[in-house]
Parts: sequence; structure tokens; C-alpha cells
Amino acid sequence: MNNLEILFNLLIRPNYALKRTDKTLSLSIMVVIAALWSSTVGSYLIKGVSVNTSMFLFNIIVPIIVKLCLIIMLVSIWHFICESFKGEGKATELFPCICLSLLPYIFLAPMALILKFSGINVTFLWIFFNFLILVWVIALQISSLKIVYEINGPAATLTYFIPFAVVFVLSILILILVISFFFITASQALTPFLEL
Repeated sequence: MNNLEILFNLLIRPNYALKRTDKTLSLSIMVVIAALWSSTVGSYLIKGVSVNTSMFLFNIIVPIIVKLCLIIMLVSIWHFICESFKGEGKATELFPCICLSLLPYIFLAPMALILKFSGINVTFLWIFFNFLILVWVIALQISSLKIVYEINGPAATLTYFIPFAVVFVLSILILILVISFFFITASQALTPFLEL
């Protein structure tokens, strides 16, 4: 009953659920699995794709492994950043909170079923519901940083978005380098033809 109480409180009173110290690792991983399963099933339902069992399992198992590795990496980065903001907390306390914050994704499969049989503009509402759930998950993850490391709201928000901003800037720089390399290579290849 304790695990169900944590999950229920996460939906109704998230700060209370995130402050609890009896969150287990197994519950956290089960929430990640359920969230990814629901997201994948919802996407299959909305797209109307015929499901091959082996492909479905591949689309579930690989993202679970990748998502858990990504969560571990992000928790490590957030821990380092929170310590620079003089936050007091442990990465081992943050990991279950970040995993549990993915709980709203379990609503995607039921939403997909409702949308599929309602006969309304499915694509727009599916994107809208995905956006709402993403905002909900981000709010839960920022609250997790705030609660575990006992930092204020702006510091938790800044901590949350710093890794994504760094990845975005690096992606832009790589894109610029690739485009400039393409133009330099193309100009060198076309130079003999232009001299004629």
C-alpha cells in the first residue's frame, strides 16, 4: 500500500510525495517502464501503425535502457550544478524523484484511446496533451531539484535548464561547423569548373 500511496500523492500532492524518504528504487524503475510503455502504446494508437510484437518490444526495451542511462547522466549533472549553488542533497535521493516525476506519462495510452474513438482532430489534441504532460513532468522535476537540494525556485529552474542549454548551443556550433565544412568543400570542388 505504501507504493500506491506514493504514486497517488505524486498526482494529488506532489511536494508531499517528493519529500517522502521511503521511495524505493524498484518503484522508480517501474514508473519509468510504465511511462515509456504508455507513451509507446499511445503513439502506436494515434498513428494507427500495425504492431509487430518483436518491433514493439524493441521499441519498449531499448528506450527504457536509454532513458535510465539518460536519467543517471542528468542526475549527475544536476547534482554537480546544485552543489555549485550550495545545495545540500544527494544524487541517490534525486534519482528516484526524477524517475517518479515521469508518472504523468502513464496517461498517454488512455488519452490515445479516447482520442482515437472520439472522431475529432486527433493530431492537434495529441500534440496538445503531450505538451501539457511535458510541462507537468518538467514542473515535477524542478520541484524534485528544489526539494532534494533545498534550493530556491529560480536556482532549481536554472539548474534544470543548464544542461539542455549547453546541448542546444553545442548542437548549433556543430551545425555551423558542418555547414561551413560543406561550403568550403563544395567551393574547392567547384573552383576548377569556375576557372574555365
